[in-house]
Amino acid sequence: MNPIIRRKSNKGFTYIETMIVSVLIAFVLMGSINLITRVYRGITMNQLKTYSSNLASENLELLKNLGFNSLNVTPDSCLPDPLSKLENSNCPSNPYPVETVFFNTKPFKVYKYVQYANEDADGNLIPRTLAELGAGSDMNTKQIFVVVTYEAENMTKTTRVTGLLTYKEVPLAGSTVSGRIYKQMPDGSLVNPGLGSNATVYFTGFPGYTTTISDDDGRYSVSGVMPGSYVLYASGLGFNTTYYASNPLIVTKAGSTITGVDFICPAIEGAEIGGHVYINITMVASNTPTITLTPQIVPTDTPIVGTRILNATGSMSGKTSTWSNPDNIQLNDGQAATGSNTNQLLYTEFQDENIANSVITAVRLKARIASFALLGISNGIRIHLTNDSGTHWADTAVPNGWTGTISTIYASWNYPSVFSGWVTRETNITNLYTTWDWTKVNNLGACFRHNSTSAGYMDYAYLEVDYRMQTPTPTVPAPTFTYTATIVPTDTPIPCADGAIVKSMDGLSVPTVSAACNYLIQNIDPTYGFTSISATFYYGGKSYYKYLTGVPIAVSTRTYVDIWLEESTGVPTINGFVYDAINRTLPIVNASVYLSDPIDVTATTSGGGMYTIMPADTGVWQLWASSPGYKIENIHTINVSAGINNAPNLYLYPVGNVSGWVTDEITGDPVSGITVQLYNSANTLIGSSYTDVDGSYIIKEVPAGSNYKLSLSLTSTYECTYPASGYIYPVSIIKSATTANQNFRIKLVYGTIEGQIQIDGINITEGVLIMAYPSSVTYYAHNYNLTASQDYLQGYTGRMKYFYPSYGVVAQRDAVFKISVPLNQTYNIYAYYSYISYTGKADNPTKTLKKYYKRLSSISPGTTNNNFSGPLSSWTEY
Repeated sequence: MNPIIRRKSNKGFTYIETMIVSVLIAFVLMGSINLITRVYRGITMNQLKTYSSNLASENLELLKNLGFNSLNVTPDSCLPDPLSKLENSNCPSNPYPVETVFFNTKPFKVYKYVQYANEDADGNLIPRTLAELGAGSDMNTKQIFVVVTYEAENMTKTTRVTGLLTYKEVPLAGSTVSGRIYKQMPDGSLVNPGLGSNATVYFTGFPGYTTTISDDDGRYSVSGVMPGSYVLYASGLGFNTTYYASNPLIVTKAGSTITGVDFICPAIEGAEIGGHVYINITMVASNTPTITLTPQIVPTDTPIVGTRILNATGSMSGKTSTWSNPDNIQLNDGQAATGSNTNQLLYTEFQDENIANSVITAVRLKARIASFALLGISNGIRIHLTNDSGTHWADTAVPNGWTGTISTIYASWNYPSVFSGWVTRETNITNLYTTWDWTKVNNLGACFRHNSTSAGYMDYAYLEVDYRMQTPTPTVPAPTFTYTATIVPTDTPIPCADGAIVKSMDGLSVPTVSAACNYLIQNIDPTYGFTSISATFYYGGKSYYKYLTGVPIAVSTRTYVDIWLEESTGVPTINGFVYDAINRTLPIVNASVYLSDPIDVTATTSGGGMYTIMPADTGVWQLWASSPGYKIENIHTINVSAGINNAPNLYLYPVGNVSGWVTDEITGDPVSGITVQLYNSANTLIGSSYTDVDGSYIIKEVPAGSNYKLSLSLTSTYECTYPASGYIYPVSIIKSATTANQNFRIKLVYGTIEGQIQIDGINITEGVLIMAYPSSVTYYAHNYNLTASQDYLQGYTGRMKYFYPSYGVVAQRDAVFKISVPLNQTYNIYAYYSYISYTGKADNPTKTLKKYYKRLSSISPGTTNNNFSGPLSSWTEY
């Protein structure tokens, strides 16, 4: 039997097979289309995300380039969330309006806002609303937020970037360092140096802190010392220069008080001269000695007019303030008391003062205030007054002499916005009493009532009291010194010239007065081995003197010299007095008096301020005096003739110094060559100084007093940013001290240079750096390379970028650049363009960095359309 063989059919696919194949093909096609769609969508989404990121980063850099002070903080009412709060319609005061940027017809919205930021308790940097920031908060960091939104796949996509901008803060409240200078004698005992020693404390490398002692006991004090490490030493007459035993002095905290910084300075082991002073005359017998040191004084019509600043204490007996930190109103230091709710009260008394024989002419209440309310607060502070530290605060009866009831609101003040700077408000309260005296001033108190739900701040409160007093002046041109010895009547010559002034001309020792025929001059500078001595004596209308030269001296050795005085018949002699220029009856002791004649004799005043210059040279000379901590009021021209010459009184003003620093607002670096000027209350220029290379200045020998004003004389290149007023007021000057830390911050005034980059007609948005060099610069970034022959030219573009930080980047949307540069000079603008050139085989190309630059010359700030264009061949390759 033959097997059955099944033959292959010649017919095509069956219907079912065809359907199956069709379905398979459809699945494959749909999968391919879906894959292509997904790939395309992925590419599109990546493009959108990349563009969104670039857009956010670009705006972040643009805001950073504005600089810390030009970067405005967004108002609290505009802060997201939601982002719609930043829209122009919802926040017209937004400093950074919302922008819409198109990419391939798709809109992107750019939101920008800025907040202050500071650290929390855990050290995390947290953005703060303005309402959260109180007085004294850290406001040295700003946080920038840029949010870009766009629509994709029926939903809103968001790109968010943040950045920080800070600046160096120069602390304005320094510490106070005080102590004493002692002179250690050879036996180990400690004595006071005396004002005549001109003992001075120096801070090595910080001349603004230099200060002299303020009294005979050697006390000194210097304020405004910034945190840091200091090497101190003391120097003066009569002792060796001595470094502080615990150097370096470490100041760790601003606003602190450091006491007990004392110096034990070994005394210079000097020579001594002693002996007798004789005079061969017969003195008139008398049992009644007469010593006249002070002239008769009568008042004149010329009053002394002054002003006293009496700081608030920040507290009141029996009263409790509801403001926060009420003690902060004691000083003008940026630390403020805070009132945050309606009817919160701040009670305060004021420092006491009592100036004898003075009449009070005006009393003003002042305070330095501010608020975080954008538009300030009208009638934000209500002022109540009391006349005895609050004892009668609740009484209904009117105290004697008052013009209103105790519950009466005496005045109201408007709070300014802190964004416009602190403002000092003033209320004249002179009419509170019909007449004032210091007792009423000392018993005055005040209550400040906060009148708003918005926070308000008070940094400094004080009373300003004007007074005047009659100026007593001598009725004779020069008082006389008359001496009549108490002796037993006799016709026998008395050789002792008791009361003679004996002086060594060594410049270190102090004069002595003879008694019982004897004199002793101690602590004479033995450096040269000899000295000259003079002795003067005035009796019975005649002058007697002796001048000896070449007197031998040696260390720790006493030389004995007897002096026989001779009548100075016809010898030119000058007698006079030296007084304080403020209290014109107060004699100045140990002042040096100078005459411009060629004879080298310098007088020193006695305990009564009297001096004698003998011998002098006849002729017309200038006469003046000096003493540590004082400055001459007037230099007198006198005609010296033979015999006795009574000179006009010499008056010395007590003086002090004022110092500080001027720094750049942005970098914190010192600024040299800035003129600082000091004016008195009559707006008369008293003195000026230029800042040194370290930014410091010092104005010396300023008459002691208050209500001075410091200001800067700036060209149009700079503007003052601190204080916002452009001046510091009031400034007080203290005798023999330096009022330190009177600091300013300034910044350069900037303008912009704008333009666009095109090469061969195409916008260049990448690979370009724009730099602005002052036209005076001769070396540019492209001069710096690793193969240069000069060492200082071996480097990179970044080096020049550091030296000349006026540079910019090109916007990726439209190839536009903008550079911010200081005004008042022209610039050469360089565009640096680079790219990678690929040559050779595709699978192993040769890569070459191509670099080009092009220049625009003498471009002024504030100009636009400074465009780089043309073919690449017009650029210079380097």
